[in-house]
Amino acid sequence: LEDIYKQLDMIDKPKVKEKLEKGRDIAKLSRDLAVLDASAPVKSRIRDLCLDEPDKETLHNIFRSLEFKRLAQEYASEETDVIDVELKVISTHKGLKEVIDAIKKASQCALIASNKKEGTLFEEPALFIATNKRLVYEVASQYAGGLKEILADQQITKITYDYKNTLKQLHHNGLVFFHHVFDIKLAAYLAGLSYASTTPSDLAWRYLKRSISDNNRTATEVATLFELHDILSQELRDKDLFKLHDELEIPLSVVLYKMETCGVSLDLKLLEELSNDCQKKIIALEKKLYRLAGEEFN
Repeated sequence: LEDIYKQLDMIDKPKVKEKLEKGRDIAKLSRDLAVLDASAPVKSRIRDLCLDEPDKETLHNIFRSLEFKRLAQEYASEETDVIDVELKVISTHKGLKEVIDAIKKASQCALIASNKKEGTLFEEPALFIATNKRLVYEVASQYAGGLKEILADQQITKITYDYKNTLKQLHHNGLVFFHHVFDIKLAAYLAGLSYASTTPSDLAWRYLKRSISDNNRTATEVATLFELHDILSQELRDKDLFKLHDELEIPLSVVLYKMETCGVSLDLKLLEELSNDCQKKIIALEKKLYRLAGEEFN
């Protein structure tokens, strides 16, 4: 750089020479910034500058408070906010009676119908049902029909996720329940959650700041419904939305379930008459437009 400026007078092109002259100070500053100063008074030792392992618990809490879900999951320990859920498979009539007695005693239950049985490769319907957040029963499809009477009991509160879809999945077992239903998905929507699509895991993160692992996922989701029920039912009370949930949204879910399961009856003759009537009106409007334009056109 110094040699260039020592020989500046030897440059023939005036504009180049002028630019170099104006940029003398910047060129020197750029050179100084680019040169490593090996004599800088650094007192730290190199090994003191090595990065230690991150404080995962602190990072997890920070990311969770900021709702950075993926990062919070990355730094979560196995013990962080984990619900210890026991999964009990029901494969006998005696086991089914245990489930029914537990529901009667608690006067409430949480349930999710799953098309895939936990731990199996192929699709096998199963009903996951619980009366508290610690013990979840997995009732195989062939035994689920035995819960028909208890689920129809108007004194039992049924907490579920996506009521319409649950009815559709349980339809083949003849299981229907129309009274004292609390739909977690609908409640979250009414409370103002505007996500295009949600899952129980999404809602667990949104309201509980807790991730649900893939291990026993459905069972853990069912257990989580109890906590979500407490939070969302309070939100509906505070916003005076319980009547909307109970008297409009829940009955509408039943109507949609019946429509999607049984179909809709159409009066084909009436539809044909309406179609013909519309066609006549279209032709009359076309003629009027052509008359106003003085000619026909596309």
